[in-house]
Amino acid sequence: MTENLTYQDKHLAKAEELFSRGSFQAAKKFFEKAGYGLERDEIAEKLRICNKEIAAQRAKELIKKARRCLAKGRPAEALALFIQAHGITGEAWLEDRISGLRRELQNVGSEDAASTAEAAGDYLAAADLYGRLAREGSNEAAALRRAHCLVMAAQWADAVEVYQGVDPQTHRDLYEFGLAMAMTGRYYECLKHWAKIPSEHADFIQQKRAVCALLASDSLERLETDIDHAAVLDELKDILRAMDHAGLKEAVRCYRNRLIALYWRDERYDLILKLLDEIDEIDPVLLEVAARASFLRVSESASELTASQLDDLTMYWLTALNQPETWSKLSTDAEQSSRLQARLIERAEALVKNGADLCSGDGERIYARWKEERSVMEQLRELAKGREHEDLPIYTPRFASRFGRSAAMLELIRSNRESIRDTDRYLTLGAYYSGAAPALFLAEDGCYEQALQLVKGLENQDEFTSYAALKIEFEIGLNLLEMGDKNAVRHIKSAAVLLTTAPGFEERIAQKAAGITDRRFIELYEKALGILIKEKPSPGLNRALSTLITTRAVMDFNRSRISVTPLSAAIERALELDPDNEAARIALSDAQYNRDFDELNEALEKHKMTRACQIVERSEHEGIYDAFFEFMEDAMNEVNERVTDKGERIFMLNDLYKWCQCVDCDHPLVDELGDLLDLEQ
Repeated sequence: MTENLTYQDKHLAKAEELFSRGSFQAAKKFFEKAGYGLERDEIAEKLRICNKEIAAQRAKELIKKARRCLAKGRPAEALALFIQAHGITGEAWLEDRISGLRRELQNVGSEDAASTAEAAGDYLAAADLYGRLAREGSNEAAALRRAHCLVMAAQWADAVEVYQGVDPQTHRDLYEFGLAMAMTGRYYECLKHWAKIPSEHADFIQQKRAVCALLASDSLERLETDIDHAAVLDELKDILRAMDHAGLKEAVRCYRNRLIALYWRDERYDLILKLLDEIDEIDPVLLEVAARASFLRVSESASELTASQLDDLTMYWLTALNQPETWSKLSTDAEQSSRLQARLIERAEALVKNGADLCSGDGERIYARWKEERSVMEQLRELAKGREHEDLPIYTPRFASRFGRSAAMLELIRSNRESIRDTDRYLTLGAYYSGAAPALFLAEDGCYEQALQLVKGLENQDEFTSYAALKIEFEIGLNLLEMGDKNAVRHIKSAAVLLTTAPGFEERIAQKAAGITDRRFIELYEKALGILIKEKPSPGLNRALSTLITTRAVMDFNRSRISVTPLSAAIERALELDPDNEAARIALSDAQYNRDFDELNEALEKHKMTRACQIVERSEHEGIYDAFFEFMEDAMNEVNERVTDKGERIFMLNDLYKWCQCVDCDHPLVDELGDLLDLEQ
């Protein structure tokens, strides 16, 4: 320890000696090496003197170098050296010398002088020189250099002005332009310029986040002022799309709410709903605002309505009226609240029904969607009654999908599986709140192929998504059937398993098939129904297929495409499917009559009387019987009129008499033939 102290004392002694001789640089080193006693006032003062003398010496050297540069005709270098010396001493004469040199250099205006001043750190001088070059030669590069120098000199407003007159392209120019914008309070423009820089450097990202915070803070300070709130909101959303920032989110929320209040005051319901369309989260207050705005917008639209306007009403109104917060506002009495809720829903339904007539092509779909979603809501509310879910908010399928509320509804449905006896209804309810919901909405809007692609692309498949895929496949099949597309059969076949859980589908296709009269479509429907019957035979499908087979067979027969035999075979198949098919029975009867009539004519023309009699006896049609005797009567008259030989006439009349007796001995023609034979004899 003693040796160490002695060693430090030696350094201190050496420092004192050098200080007294005026060797301030060396003295400073030994003072610092000594490492103790520096806190003493006298030592601290000596160190201060050392630093001052060293700086003064440095300044003298810089001034000497500057004067040598002047002597050699290099004023820009001299200016840089004088500036450094002035920074050390602060002497007034140096300031005057610097100003004079700057004036000289400005008069010269050379690019070299500007570059030299910039390199020397005299950014104001460099900016002035680059400005002169830019003005004299319309030199954009010089203007950009001037803007850079102004940024380096912290002349932010001047830098912004210069940058606005040029086209900054390099990342440095874009960065500095943005920085100047930020330093002048123009945070949005700063971030827009910085967005063009692809850098992911941590420091740069941190800077952007800092400017985002400034933008959010500045915007909130101006929230209650008389500004264009919509324009500010657009700017905030623009930046938020590129960079996630909590402060910006809060500013966006505040501006959106402010605009909603202003739009409500001005009865601008369209604009309110447009704002709400942009959000991913909605609280009970905003939900009520959305419901009221959608209701008022539809009720005030006397002549024109869009599908989206009616869809908004169905989504927001039904959901709002199924929230605990809303019930409590309706009435303190539960029964009264329930009655008011039902009345409000009925009012909205009347609006939807009337409004649907104003939506060309979409009205039927919209009203059907309203009824379906109302039914869904009623079923879910029933499931929640008297259970732990009784105060659970209930959401329409589209609202739940739109705002991420489907999980709670699925939990409610699954937890009540045993109370939903109808498997089809259980799967339908679940599908509306599953990952397949967006695909179901697309299918309801007629975007079938897109819907099928979406649902089949889901990563998480369960009973609900699988069921939704089958429903969409079936809808595609029905749609293609209506268009006469042969691919319909493939889709119907893929979805045929639905019939085991959803009898409603067989009713739909049966109803559609019942009205088909165009032969091009009949055959397609026959194939589709045949596939479904193989999967699950049912009276409804059998009736539908029986009707189609009958219609096509009669149509083909009337157009001479088939003969009586295939017509009869087709009709018999139709009756096997549906014994109560009266049209088929009539068609079969007509077919049998035509067949018997053709066979009778053929037999009579070939004088095959035994065969003719057999046909008459076999046939169930009285017309065949009448046709036979009409033929025999004509034959009798012809014999009487044309056959002159008595013997031959008796022979032929006797032959006719015999065949008539064979068919019906009591027929009047038999008596007439008998009388003729008696006269002849």
